[in-house]
Amino acid sequence: MASYDSHAFFWTAARGMVDLGSLGGQSETFDMNASGQVVGDAEVGAAHEWHAFSWRPWQHMVDLGTLGGDRSHAFDVNDRGDVVGFSTTASGHEHAFVWNGTGHMRDLGTFGGTESRAWQINDYGLAVGQAMLPNQTFRAFAWTAGGGMVDLNRRLRRIPQGLVLNLALGVSDDGTIVADSNAGLVVRKPAASGPAAPVVGPVVNAASARSGTSFNAIRYFFDTDTADSHQATWTWGDGSKPQRATVSERNGAGTVSATHTYRE
Repeated sequence: MASYDSHAFFWTAARGMVDLGSLGGQSETFDMNASGQVVGDAEVGAAHEWHAFSWRPWQHMVDLGTLGGDRSHAFDVNDRGDVVGFSTTASGHEHAFVWNGTGHMRDLGTFGGTESRAWQINDYGLAVGQAMLPNQTFRAFAWTAGGGMVDLNRRLRRIPQGLVLNLALGVSDDGTIVADSNAGLVVRKPAASGPAAPVVGPVVNAASARSGTSFNAIRYFFDTDTADSHQATWTWGDGSKPQRATVSERNGAGTVSATHTYRE
């Protein structure tokens, strides 16, 4: 190995550190499944391209190739051996892919834009990530072989005003998805049981805060349990005491509002 090169490795208490090798240069890992299959990306020879790889204890490192471009990256592998990540296409754009050991990557497409990335896949083949719209903004997606790519924003019921899921980060085997939004992290459960927390949207009418000027803030929320009533507190981040908010609600939908003046 040349000076300063780095190789991905596999470690167990029984065998210690095992060099996974490379595709002609350096290599790095990102995930491993229950059978010891490791995925990551590796530098391909003198071309200095990086390709996604799969490695198993009984198999050398396998180059997963690309979608026609010069690089690919693998981020997750499920216990069936399905691998997801993203790859450049022949046009140079990054597209999400799934690879299931058949020798070819499957391009998951986009929502009409140029880019997409897949971050995780569960053991039933449900992949999640982010994909671009024609206006160059991202939306969180879920993908299956039978149903294709679906915008998770279209699968939410009673969405608070202004809430946008822009990135799906992870998915469990029961289909629960964790997504990032413009209001923070959101957990989407396909068949939630028991009491569920209200879903709260972003601050939608806030102008720039100025010292010495009243700052009006409002957030919309929905609660699937229409019989619930709510209380809320605003914390303004300037060392002031938490402030009791005004809550207005009806049939599970409502607003949380408050006014604050920053001193500096």
